[in-house]
Amino acid sequence: MKTKSVLNSKCPMPVIREWRWPPLHCCAGRTRIMKTLRSSLAIAAILLSGLALCGYAAPIIGRAFPLYVVDSGAGQVWKIQADDTTALFASGFSTPRVVACAQDGNVYVGEEGGGIYRVDAAGNKSLFASIGGRVRGLAFDSGGNLYAANEAGGQVLRIDPSGQMSLFAGGLGCAQGLAFDSSGDLYVATGGYGDNRIKRIDAAGGIHDFAAVDQNPVPLCFDLNGFPGGYLLSSENQGGQPTVIKLDGSGNVSSRIAFPRGDAIAGIAIPYNGYVYVTYGPVVLKLDANLTQVAAITGFNNTFGVAASWSANPVCAVYAFDGFLPPIGGADATGGSFSAPVRTFKLGSTIPMKFVASCDGTPITTGVHRLQVIKYSDATNSAEPIDATPQDTATTGNQFRLTDGQWHFNLDTKTTGMTRGIWQVVAILSDGSQHSAWIQVK
Repeated sequence: MKTKSVLNSKCPMPVIREWRWPPLHCCAGRTRIMKTLRSSLAIAAILLSGLALCGYAAPIIGRAFPLYVVDSGAGQVWKIQADDTTALFASGFSTPRVVACAQDGNVYVGEEGGGIYRVDAAGNKSLFASIGGRVRGLAFDSGGNLYAANEAGGQVLRIDPSGQMSLFAGGLGCAQGLAFDSSGDLYVATGGYGDNRIKRIDAAGGIHDFAAVDQNPVPLCFDLNGFPGGYLLSSENQGGQPTVIKLDGSGNVSSRIAFPRGDAIAGIAIPYNGYVYVTYGPVVLKLDANLTQVAAITGFNNTFGVAASWSANPVCAVYAFDGFLPPIGGADATGGSFSAPVRTFKLGSTIPMKFVASCDGTPITTGVHRLQVIKYSDATNSAEPIDATPQDTATTGNQFRLTDGQWHFNLDTKTTGMTRGIWQVVAILSDGSQHSAWIQVK
């Protein structure tokens, strides 16, 4: 049975009821992903801990993949990669709610009963701390201290790397989501009827009102720009209508995006590719920068918190991709069209697919990059995609292999099951971007 959570009482708690999900035409299975839009986002600028990095295909520190998402109903934590595929990371939790990623690569998971667990890269967990109340928010500062929101106590606790705990701020109503801005101030969502606010806590522990919202803000997440100039995302659940809200640096709500009734928005994360990942019952919704849904990642029981990994190495929002190398010789804008394919190949031949990609001028030599081929009957109608099978023992599945600085895939048109007609070949890179060209097989 699928589940959903609804709101009750002063400090809203999830109530498990039967869940049905009609609006998104979901497919079964964790890696079946529905995409209504294929796009790559160019990130104009970011601010992270005071460091500004600008430009398309420029490196970004932190906010990396995989994302870690809590499946509270199953007592599990899952990983989501940039291409939206998922894998189980850790299990055996008792009602996990929130997650945060440390700079050392460990993942921290907060439970409803007050326990905070540290999970290593292999998925092994150990008790790190217990706050004596419901853990509804986790966040790290630049010094590696973990901050935990104790919802029932209305407190934020600071826990140093050794596990020593101290009170950072109190009197916060139903303390829930936490997020640091680039100056080191901590923002706290204080949901619950009568105190639906977002508060800012300075480094000395001084508490300041930042924004008043309609009802029950839960998650908090800054965009890649942060303040000033960027925005803070949170949620409202007024009258049972789940809504993602965007707030500017003055605490004003600049936009609201409502979702179908039936569940609350429980978690928000924005990794380096600029997409917004929102946990919503048994799905994780993937939104673009305008908060328009582009995908839904399904197969979960009841999702709550979600967090991006920390990477000390620069990562790229979007790889620079110059097109497929000859014999195809193009992609995207230079990759032809249905009516004018860029190249013609004989049925039964093997097509050498090759490309290079880079990050800020540095060649990409790692990652999993895959090939997909799709036959079209006209400019808009296509058959089911075929995950190409390589004729090369050095290649795994439908993945490109790196040879002499180029990514290669030998596409055998005969054994792959291709027939005469117009085909679109698609390279799906590890950053989540997709690049295509049109070919004819005859």
